[in-house]
Amino acid sequence: RSEVQRLLSEDVSLHTAVPHIVIRNKTKTDARKRIVPLVLGVDLLREHLAHTIEWLQNITESTWSAAIKKFIRDATGNPKLTGHCLRHSFKANAQSVNASLLTIASIAGWTEGQRNTSAHLLDYGSEGISSAELIQQLHIENRRINQQFFIKLFYGKRNII
Repeated sequence: RSEVQRLLSEDVSLHTAVPHIVIRNKTKTDARKRIVPLVLGVDLLREHLAHTIEWLQNITESTWSAAIKKFIRDATGNPKLTGHCLRHSFKANAQSVNASLLTIASIAGWTEGQRNTSAHLLDYGSEGISSAELIQQLHIENRRINQQFFIKLFYGKRNII
């Protein structure tokens, strides 16, 4: 939530060849600074991201946390899930398709010895980032990682996490 709350308009590129979000502002650690290629919900993000950022900036932590938890639990039918579970779901999906640790760390912002998002890459601008070979490869891998999610969404199964 805090990373989304701190996004600036120049950090969000939803109309480029590889839609992505640059996480460059304050993060828990420098390892969390990253570029996230988007493969799910790009149209929803285009429609709702600006409002969501504004909402996050104007509410208390308990309000957003409860709202996200309720949404996830209602959507999945699982009363135990929280927003943080989504990070673990991504990692589990990535491991199930044998994605490299470097890919997993690069997309999610986890520390991995070889992972290092260049500070210069973070400043390429949306067109430069979108055309960078690294981001194109991460986009392909992110689609592969989330393939199970796409299939479950397409077939309408509720247990998607």
